[in-house]
Amino acid sequence: MNSSRIERQKSISILVLMGVGNYTNTVLKALICQYSKVGIVRILVGQIICELYESGKGRVWESSLPFYLYTKNKIISFLTLPLFLFIQHFTIVIAAILLARKAKAKFSICIGEFFTGAICGLFLKKVGLVKKIIYWAIDWFPYRSIKEVPLATFMGNSITHPYLDRFCATKSDATWNFTQRIINARRDKWKKPLCIPIEKIITPPLILHNVKNFNLNVKKKSVGYIGILKEGQGIELAIEAIANLKKEGMDLNLEIIGTSKYENYFKDYAKKLDIAENVVFHGYLETKNVATVLGSCICGLSLFEGGEKNYSYYTWSSKVATYLSYGLPVVMTRVPEIADEIEKEKAGIIVNYDIESVSNAIRTLANDNDKFTEYQGNVINFVQSRTSSDKIVQSIDELV
Repeated sequence: MNSSRIERQKSISILVLMGVGNYTNTVLKALICQYSKVGIVRILVGQIICELYESGKGRVWESSLPFYLYTKNKIISFLTLPLFLFIQHFTIVIAAILLARKAKAKFSICIGEFFTGAICGLFLKKVGLVKKIIYWAIDWFPYRSIKEVPLATFMGNSITHPYLDRFCATKSDATWNFTQRIINARRDKWKKPLCIPIEKIITPPLILHNVKNFNLNVKKKSVGYIGILKEGQGIELAIEAIANLKKEGMDLNLEIIGTSKYENYFKDYAKKLDIAENVVFHGYLETKNVATVLGSCICGLSLFEGGEKNYSYYTWSSKVATYLSYGLPVVMTRVPEIADEIEKEKAGIIVNYDIESVSNAIRTLANDNDKFTEYQGNVINFVQSRTSSDKIVQSIDELV
């Protein structure tokens, strides 16, 4: 460890205000390895968790606060939205204050994910608990007219969103963006240069888990899907592709990790196509169980539909990152920006949003052992080339 790093660890403390994306732990791990104190506020379902880590000691303190949830009644939920947002931000600020008191220090940098984290960070800067704010823009909501979506969605995504993004980007000391597409969309929206002090593309580092030596000779192979069960994710198309391949005589399972209120709809759809026994719904799984399921698959599916109308068009896909971290080649549509990298590095197969294209890709990886081995090797190289947190650390150090 060089002297400059030792000095940095002694002097810099980081506050992170994030949700619970698959990348949260990779970011946290990178920061803990570099800085003296790292406080994180995680926004979970029903509660907010605040944790304090110290270099060389690990986690030294943890606490939680209750978190107000939306009511299922849409009318009441809409009417109480301002109250919900106030309570949400107030609770996050209280959690950050508790962390600052426990750390006995002003935080050098606050990394605020999305609007919620950045706005809370700006308030904490105003009251003197943090010195500088980084706004981490993880999403840009695609524009949809009022004829395409409900009024509340139109107001939130097409009107409120770009104004909040502009506010956070221009008021923060630096803006990190998941993709170049977010930067482009911001510029296209306002048609003029915004006064953004620092604007960078920063994606979370990848972590390569223990990749199993897959038994290519097993008779029945599996294809994986992880994520919330909702429209726009190509779940019906995945089920149709498995049904199509079954007609050819291939014995494949579709392993689905995740759930939602639409789970029964997809179960019924599998029954309708007479492949209920080939589609396994695992529901929500802990990390160790995710490893077990995905570790037995030949590929992971990311069949986003809708092009620029899909939310995943602008963001960095944590779904794809999860597959890659387990050494899985990705079968995906060309919607997220990372698709171009996947194609270039041959870490997966880019497909059209149709049964034939998806079936061909799965068939190739299932039947061609040499091709599967080649692609999995490329995936491992791809992940290993992106495990470094140097860009995050360098960007923080430049700001300090």
